[in-house]
Amino acid sequence: MAAQQVKGKMLKKQWYPIRATKAFDSTFLGESYVAAPSMLLNRNLTLNLANLTGDIKQQGINLKFLISEVSEDDAGIANVISYEASPSQLRRLVRRGVEILNDSITCTTADNKQVRVKPFAVTKTQTSKRKLTMMRAYLRKALNDEVGRHSFDDLIRSVVGNKLQVSLKGGVKKIYPVRALEIKKLEMLQPGKHPKDSEKAADKPDSEGVEEQSSAEPEKIGETDVQDAEKDDAPAEDDSTGK
Repeated sequence: MAAQQVKGKMLKKQWYPIRATKAFDSTFLGESYVAAPSMLLNRNLTLNLANLTGDIKQQGINLKFLISEVSEDDAGIANVISYEASPSQLRRLVRRGVEILNDSITCTTADNKQVRVKPFAVTKTQTSKRKLTMMRAYLRKALNDEVGRHSFDDLIRSVVGNKLQVSLKGGVKKIYPVRALEIKKLEMLQPGKHPKDSEKAADKPDSEGVEEQSSAEPEKIGETDVQDAEKDDAPAEDDSTGK
């Protein structure tokens, strides 16, 4: 058996279980091979949602956990700190002749936690830049309101259960028909960081955003910045390569 030396003593390693918090039904997440339960603290683990729920339709979603405490029975207790959809799952939603809207918004939950939310929408057909701007403005306001009404754990459950996405899609389609609306990423910002103001973060999404474009180049998903469309009511340019 492997051992670890601590202050001249050899500590034998063993397997310790890791469970989710009670908010997620204390679900068994896995095991870690360490010399002492205290060494579990502050470790991260990423799990595929389909492995937790048994629903193969959720295999494109990953949840990231952080072990924040150790229970009396020496099990690591892990909190969810992020939800993320894989680029391949988002790419399957894209077709030719549509527009992609991607954004990055910083909000505060009801339990005073700073989070970053990245919505992802695909229209049914091409539309004007003015409509895209209206859709983005709606999503920013709706997400700020919705996040502010929930704790972080409740927010994660809402996204995992697809409730938040359905609610946002219902509002966006009143502006323009959308084929799909997903949450690309939802993450808790690390304590001590100074996140951008929500408006600034929304105006300058990070490099993980998806550029608004026609579906002729879906491979660019997750690689380019969003460019705010604040110009005329002219149709958005089609980046189709004519394939």
